Amino acid sequence: MTALPGTRGRRRIFLLRHGDVNYFTEDGERVPDPTQVKLTEWGREQAAM
Repeated sequence: MTALPGTRGRRRIFLLRHGDVNYFTEDGERVPDPTQVKLTEWGREQAAM
């Protein structure tokens, strides 16, 4: 395989997907810190696939 003109050869593309999360608490309030959101049960199942 030869590089296209103006390129430096092979490149890698990484595709990522996260599992299902819920940004709301059980009482309907928004989670105050989005970095602390955990996977839902469905999200854990997705991660196990």
